[in-house]
Amino acid sequence: IPPDAKRRILVFGGSTAIDVYLDQTKMWSHLLQDKLNATTGQPKTWVGNIARPSLATIHNLLEFERMVPSLPHMDMFVNLVGVNDFQLALRNSSLRKLTLEDHLNWTFSIRPRRGWRNRFALYRFYERIKDWWKRSRNTVVLKEYATSFAKWRVCRQTAPKENLIDLPNLDDGLADYRSNLNKLIDLSEAYHAPMIFLTQPTLWKKQMAPQDEALLTAGGVGSRDEWCTKKIYYSPGALARGMKMFNDVLRDVCDRRKIFCIDLAARVPKERRYFFDDMHYSEAGARLVSDIVTAGIIEFNGKGANSPAH
Repeated sequence: IPPDAKRRILVFGGSTAIDVYLDQTKMWSHLLQDKLNATTGQPKTWVGNIARPSLATIHNLLEFERMVPSLPHMDMFVNLVGVNDFQLALRNSSLRKLTLEDHLNWTFSIRPRRGWRNRFALYRFYERIKDWWKRSRNTVVLKEYATSFAKWRVCRQTAPKENLIDLPNLDDGLADYRSNLNKLIDLSEAYHAPMIFLTQPTLWKKQMAPQDEALLTAGGVGSRDEWCTKKIYYSPGALARGMKMFNDVLRDVCDRRKIFCIDLAARVPKERRYFFDDMHYSEAGARLVSDIVTAGIIEFNGKGANSPAH
């Protein structure tokens, strides 16, 4: 963090918060820093990013509780949330209910371990191999290589139309999402720094042009390892409806708690020029998101805390 930084912003979220397909200088969070620092009247700003692929609000809570206290004090948090909570509710990241230990392994690549055995490098190596094996069994390792994503896209595009189905009941997932959002707000208020939430835009809609539908890779039924064998997927219309449910919960929580919310889902058009796939941004999408978030933070600074906005 530069010593002359007057404002420190930390970004939470999943792969859409780190722009998993883009170089760092083209990520929306990097562009946010550039644009805030190029705006007259804005304090010198540093933007950090602790997002990781597949992280949902349960993992954001673990980051806040177990990592944020060890970091330099932040002045603001920005959290792009929703799509991974939606996917957890669909059980297409893991078919079983995950334990706290599973979620901790999902959140952090490496965690310090206690006990005399951990003094020995060979034992620590054994524990790392065991962790890797457990993660692979639980399908919580996101395969980030381009070949894996390309394979998922081929599987989605070759799924028969009759294999596109409707959503299951999402009530439990929506309730968990609401609870976790409120807990994050409580933590940020106790920390004495505002948390600005962003709703999640996607390309999903009921009627999609063939060239738009050709970008889709996600939304398979079951774990990711099963997508290419089952070839059963939730329809784009069903996915759009489910994502709206989660975005609506976020909007409602922000209204009730008087939290500043930037409604990206309402402001990023469902057009393929802004997306690489179902929900990840293209370079144009990242630029647009950075414009919207920059304007939102400037607006927030002008209004002050306890000013919901959409």
